[in-house]
Amino acid sequence: GACWKCFRKNSLRGDVAKISDEVHQFLNKEPLKQAASTIFALQQIRLRRPKLLVPYSHLEPLMNLETDWLNRHHPQADRFVPEEMRPSYLEKLAKFSFPMTDNERIFLETLEIYGQNEE
Repeated sequence: GACWKCFRKNSLRGDVAKISDEVHQFLNKEPLKQAASTIFALQQIRLRRPKLLVPYSHLEPLMNLETDWLNRHHPQADRFVPEEMRPSYLEKLAKFSFPMTDNERIFLETLEIYGQNEE
């Protein structure tokens, strides 16, 4: 797929990501749409295909942002799941993800990539 959603999904999974016109437009906008996870995805792309991101040098300052915490889940993630589903949800979540550390949780909760006015 060449849409923004497919670009993010594929790059987050480590699949081939293509820069379509739509993706090009989003990568040139600031603030970057869905910034934290998009930066994580771009970091993965840069490891595999560094030349793909050359036209987006304005994103370079963001490439050093610590994003490894995105591999873990927020320790209070279950509060968004209906109570009757929580035991099953937590069991499944524990199979593929560890909770964030306290430092990672605080980092996430206080993260400002573009400043206070970001959306």
